[in-house]
Amino acid sequence: MKGRSFYILLFLFQIVAGKGQSYTITGNVRTFQSTGVEAWPVLIATEEGAWPNVHETVYTDSLGFFVFEGQVNDSILLMLTVSTPDCNQQIIDTNFTIGSGQSTEVSLIICNPSPVSCEASFIYNQSPDSSSTDTFQFINTSTGAYTIMLWDFGDGTTSSEFSPIHTFNPGNWNICLTISNMETGCSDTVCQSLFVGSAEPCTNDFSYQVADLQVTFIGWASNSENASFTWEFGDGTTGTGASVSHIYDAGGIYQVNLTTIDSDTCMAFTSQMISITEQQSCDARYQWEVDPSNQMMVHFSDSSIGTIDMWKWTFGDGHISTIQHPDHEYTQAGTYEVCLTIFSEDSLCLSTECQSVLVGDSVYFPVYGQVLADFFPADEIDVSLFESMGGIPVLADTAYVATQGAFAFYAVPTGSYFLKGSLKSGSSLYNQFLPTYSGNTVLWEEATAFQVNQPTGGADIHLVPKPESTSGNGNIKGLVLREDNTKESDAVTMTGIPVYLFSEQYILVQAVYTASDGGFNFQGVPNGSYFIRPEITGLPVTPYSLTISDTSISSQFIVFSVSASGIHYGIDEEPIDGISVVGLPHPNPVAEKTSIDIVTTGSMLLNISVADQSGRIVNSQIVPLQKGKNIVRLNVSDLPAGFYVLILMNDDNKLIVRKMVKL
Repeated sequence: MKGRSFYILLFLFQIVAGKGQSYTITGNVRTFQSTGVEAWPVLIATEEGAWPNVHETVYTDSLGFFVFEGQVNDSILLMLTVSTPDCNQQIIDTNFTIGSGQSTEVSLIICNPSPVSCEASFIYNQSPDSSSTDTFQFINTSTGAYTIMLWDFGDGTTSSEFSPIHTFNPGNWNICLTISNMETGCSDTVCQSLFVGSAEPCTNDFSYQVADLQVTFIGWASNSENASFTWEFGDGTTGTGASVSHIYDAGGIYQVNLTTIDSDTCMAFTSQMISITEQQSCDARYQWEVDPSNQMMVHFSDSSIGTIDMWKWTFGDGHISTIQHPDHEYTQAGTYEVCLTIFSEDSLCLSTECQSVLVGDSVYFPVYGQVLADFFPADEIDVSLFESMGGIPVLADTAYVATQGAFAFYAVPTGSYFLKGSLKSGSSLYNQFLPTYSGNTVLWEEATAFQVNQPTGGADIHLVPKPESTSGNGNIKGLVLREDNTKESDAVTMTGIPVYLFSEQYILVQAVYTASDGGFNFQGVPNGSYFIRPEITGLPVTPYSLTISDTSISSQFIVFSVSASGIHYGIDEEPIDGISVVGLPHPNPVAEKTSIDIVTTGSMLLNISVADQSGRIVNSQIVPLQKGKNIVRLNVSDLPAGFYVLILMNDDNKLIVRKMVKL
């Protein structure tokens, strides 16, 4: 047994001590157009567990070439893999064997990578370490892989610090930050103006009074003579004047800032957090309709919001009513201003709405027709009438619907209109036909308007059939959200919105409806160029264009935001399962504590980490979330000033990222 062990040790010694030589791997990384790719990573590695182990990364030179030299014993052949990611993060690789004294050459072809970019940005405030009003701290909030920073303070001095502190003389100064990276070639410059007043100390302050969503602010300055008062109300709006009144859109906590500059150019700044609680309110609303058999008779229907205890109608002809849903017959044709005033005893809310009502013979006419699907009557339909006013459609009425797809509007004022017909979700044809406008189109901008100046029949709508399924490798997902212009957590998902995929020639390729979470999904999309747009009557759309091919991305996530100005798109990360909304950190920038609003569809655990500018994790915690809205509060008071990234990760390692600036 001892003799056998001796020979085994002798054999291993010969292998380890055997004479070895170097081997060389040369190669290049280039695009499909044969252009060399600079500073691109190339990994040379053996299989996991192989001996000897090789796992080295080299980078291409300015022409896209790379060289790697290793050592190996004479008696060993290495099985190596040379790999690199393409610009879509797909791995391109090649395998081969190599021994001592040998060399080989490889060529890796990838798609055209996007150039490395960086974006300069910064904020500033009066230095917390100085009582002087002319000393400021500048906080670098730039993004990207930059390595060089140069501050130009506009007074002949510069700095290369990350977040410098600088003292100015009184005056207006233009501060510029330039960032760059000599290796990647990225470079960007941003400039901001700074007014520095007199070094003489001055102070200001303000008080406020809250009445529901309306707040009255009263400002004060130590030298108020000829002083200017500038307010920031914390909801994205501003105001001027020593005393101002502001109405917030919703309750919440807002940071209000007051800046004053007196006649001696002395500037003072004060900030307070105020809490606004939205009280129970009321809102007067009503609809009206002319009787089809008597055009001097009008039926009024109250649709006010809130707990209402009193209704008062004034019909514009000297008559009034105090019932909730009155009928009123006029004695003369004409236009009358009808006002509804409501009162709530619980909230002491008083609200009034007025509308112009037109009555008289030969002013209203019936409009009727039929909704057809492949020339057969459709079942379970909705039909809306839109008045075309200067190219902007306004909903005028919804139809009375009968059997066999028949519909009618009994009293339509003279004007220009178009129709929209659609199937209800309970219809047996719901997934076979699409909402269609007059002129048999699925887009409201292409609707054919018609004039109503006499009874109008035969206003039929032929529903556009849903396109057949396509076959391809493309997969396009997304969300349609409604924004209310406050903060991101107030985004509301929109259900049942049609989303259309058009070819480059604007031929309809696929059509889907948004789900309960606002999501949509186009599957099996063939190679080609496309436009994507949701369809909401009256809202202009910025379509999203993309190309799917064997060499371009085959999967993408798109977020469309809906506001009063229209529908716009933005590329976003794919949401984490179980999380419907992740808000922005507020306040941001933050001094001590910040909060994030997270809405979930169920209970879950979420890892929230804070990473600094270099990518180093400086704080991490596991946060339990309950179903519904959660407010996650983070204490960052121990972090130094600078730019940070909040990383939210679930158990499946899916990420959502938010940015934060620490003061």
